[in-house]
Amino acid sequence: MQRPDIFGPAISSFLKLPSFFLDHLALAKTPAYLNAPIAESNEPYPIIVFSHGWDGFSAQNSGQMVELASHGYFVVAVNHTY
Repeated sequence: MQRPDIFGPAISSFLKLPSFFLDHLALAKTPAYLNAPIAESNEPYPIIVFSHGWDGFSAQNSGQMVELASHGYFVVAVNHTY
């Protein structure tokens, strides 16, 4: 998650929890890389578009998206505004 210093307190506030409640998000690591190069392949990649839905955010299912990517899926997550 990019900018957990902003997302953590905002999500905590939305959930009516203390602002420090999600501070640990800054420590979460995944085996995913931002702007990673795409492996060359003669076959097309299946694509999954992840939409976080109402009151969500693009990183909420990072573990699930990493798992799908590890099985050859090209995963795209949209961060909806408002």
